[in-house]
Amino acid sequence: MTDTKTAGMQATQKPGAARSVWALDPAHSSLHFSGRQMMISTVRGHFSSFDARVEGNDEDPENATVQVTVDAASLNSGLEQRDQHLRSPDLLDVATFPTIEFLSTSIKKADEDQLTVEGNLTIKGVTRPIQAEATLRGLAVGMSGARKAAFSTEFTIDRGDWGMSFNVPLGGDAVLIGREITLQFELTVEESAADGAREEGSPSA
Repeated sequence: MTDTKTAGMQATQKPGAARSVWALDPAHSSLHFSGRQMMISTVRGHFSSFDARVEGNDEDPENATVQVTVDAASLNSGLEQRDQHLRSPDLLDVATFPTIEFLSTSIKKADEDQLTVEGNLTIKGVTRPIQAEATLRGLAVGMSGARKAAFSTEFTIDRGDWGMSFNVPLGGDAVLIGREITLQFELTVEESAADGAREEGSPSA
């Protein structure tokens, strides 16, 4: 993930394009993170609580919008002492800033199933524009009769850009925590409404 100039807050909808609302399918979605520790090992973890909402037409993804909200305190790296420090004011400060948020500002189709997504990422009260490459894994109809869409993306941010510069020197150039954090997002969403509402009796999420 790299910084980019902030685009408009929402893409313009083309006339006549029916917009649908797609809600998170939590059973088939995940958000993982990883970072370097002591310059030699990799710590991995995940966020167990997050939500996502996509609005748009699957035939015209460039006019879609994506919103993701993460419960910052739900992080789990497998070691409670470390997780408490990650949640502390030194780093995420979840007591003051309980959520991590992303709102797309631009989506461009790079290939048949490849999308370039730009948007604003807010962590610890700091909002910065970012860019990520996403892959559309496919569209299918679920057991409820509603359509599902699956996406995946992996990108890296510099935590210092969001005010998380805490570190401990270990001698020489070595430090306790690496600045780069990699995020891996597997997102499945289910169509829950078209043009703001489904007709009564039709499948929903």
